[in-house]
Order: sequence, then structure tokens, then C-alpha cells
Amino acid sequence: MYSFNRFYGDNLKKIIRHFDVLINRVQEGLRVVDEISRFHLENRDFELKLKEFRHILREPVSLKDADLLNCRDSINDFGFSVTTGMENSRKDIYSIARASFKRVIESVRVMEELSKLDFIEPKLNLELIRQKLYQLEKKMLLNLIKPKLNNSIYPIIEIDSNPQKISIVEREVGYAQLRVKNCSDRKVSEYIVKLKKKYPELKIIINDRVDFALIHNLSGVHLGQDDISPLEARSILGDDKLIGLSTHNIDQVEEANTLPIDYIGFGPMFETKTKDTGYSERGTKLLKEVFKISKHPIVAIGGIDISNYKNVLENGAYSVAMISGISKISNNKLLELLSSSKLNS
Repeated sequence: MYSFNRFYGDNLKKIIRHFDVLINRVQEGLRVVDEISRFHLENRDFELKLKEFRHILREPVSLKDADLLNCRDSINDFGFSVTTGMENSRKDIYSIARASFKRVIESVRVMEELSKLDFIEPKLNLELIRQKLYQLEKKMLLNLIKPKLNNSIYPIIEIDSNPQKISIVEREVGYAQLRVKNCSDRKVSEYIVKLKKKYPELKIIINDRVDFALIHNLSGVHLGQDDISPLEARSILGDDKLIGLSTHNIDQVEEANTLPIDYIGFGPMFETKTKDTGYSERGTKLLKEVFKISKHPIVAIGGIDISNYKNVLENGAYSVAMISGISKISNNKLLELLSSSKLNS
């Protein structure tokens, strides 16, 4: 059946059994990270790549299924009973994904070595696959630690925002966009340092300024149509940072679908004096159309306050950005609003 010398012949059953264990271990590990990608990241690109790896790694070498099954001996495999305390406890989804990736990559490395035996015929370039798995692990794990939009209210703060309101935002939401307009770079930089010191749990997404996001290790950046491109921003900031992009029409939303961003801003929904975008109010009718085509969560913005935000959410927005809508209400009302708007993302 196989071409092998006498030394390997004595160990053939063990080697085939070893491959069976490795193949099963790889398939199990990839299934775990596939499920995490599907339910926790909702990332179609990751899921497609994982499915491709699962498919090709079912047959890494030229061994028949019947031989693999005949050599399987899971009941008498003492390796099943050898566990450590760390294996029985994972603190979060990230740690589960990381452990599963390590299990997969290490198993492929062992396959790579065993496939060097002269009677084993590799069907794949296992070294290349291992390197690709390392890259996928990097991207997926960084995405898991990236800040998530977890509230239907997306707070926007400014340099003169009320400190008590920022404290409420830190506690109830955990992130906010920092809008810095008509301020010197020095003033903005000094404010960020103070903000991070006073509110250490607040994840800051800065408006427009990729340089400040990089210098101060902020959690992300929100870009306008005339800012640095999202492709460049992603290259500079990496995969663990949140990147949003303002859009104002269908064409811009369709282009955003092709970009490495995490959400789109869409608006202005209603007439607003806070920011002049050069666009008239978009309204909920257009928002419905955007919802049908956008591949990213939609953060609606512009003229939204406590009197109309629910209507915007009901028409397709994942979250609604508020600037003056937050500054004009009492602290108690803000606390009530944010605590009742948490999402299960």
C-alpha cells in the first residue's frame, strides 16, 4: 500500500494515527475560531478564509480516510486525560480564540515535520499555510480587542464639554468621539493627555486626526470624506483601532463597503447648526435605503436629540451620534438615556 523502509514500517500505524489526531485537532480548532468570527466579529472575510483552511486541511497528505479511521484509538489515547488548569478556564472570547489558533498552528507545524518522512506524500505547502494562519490569527485577534459600538447612543464630546457628563459617558458607554475644531494642535494634545488621565476607562475616538490617534494611542479615528483615506489610516493605525467614515449619499456608502472601516456615519439626518457638512438633511427615508446596502453599522448624525432619536433607530441606524443633544440635557437625563440604550454587541 505504501512505499516505506523497514524502520518506518514498524511505526506506520502510529504515524497514521498521529496524522488522524492532528487533522481532527486542526478541524476542531478552526471550527471554534470560525464560530467566533461568525457570532462575535460578524466578519465575512474572516469566515470565508477560515472555511477555506478547514476545507484544504482535511487532506494535508496522501493518506486514505479508511486508514486514518482504522488507526484511530481515541479510547486508549492517554493524551485525552492530560490537561492543565489553564485548559479548563478561559476568561473571555479573545482567550478562547487565541488558544484555538495556537492549537491549529502548532498542529500544522507538527504535520509539516511528519510530512518530511520519505513515505508521506504532502498534498499542501504546509509551511506556507502556517504563515498564512499566523497572519489571519494576528488580524482576527486584533479585531477582537478593538473597541465595539455597544450603545445605541454614540456620544460626541468637545474640549469644553461638561466634566460630569464625560464621567457619565465613561461609566455608561465607555467610549466617545472627541471633536476638535478650531483648536491649536498643542491645545488638543494637552487636552487629550488630561482626558486620558482623568477618565482612564474612556476609549477616545478622535475626529479627523490620525496623527493624534497614533501619538496618544487612542482607540480610533472618525474620518470625513476629505480626510486621509481609510486605507492609509488602517495602514498607520493597525487592525486593533476603530475607524469610522462619514457618508452623505448612496455613492459614498457603496464606496465605504469596499474600505477597511468599522462603521459609517450618515447624515445630516436633520437640520443642524453644530456642523456644516455642505449637505441638506438626509431624512429617515434615505436612511432606510442606506440600511439596505451598507455592509457596516450605521451611526446616524445631525440634528438628533432625545425627541427624535428613537425614530432614527427604528429606520435603520445602529446608533445615533449626539453632540448638542447631550450637552442640552441634564446629567440625570443623560444617565437615564445612556443606561437604557446599551446594546448586546
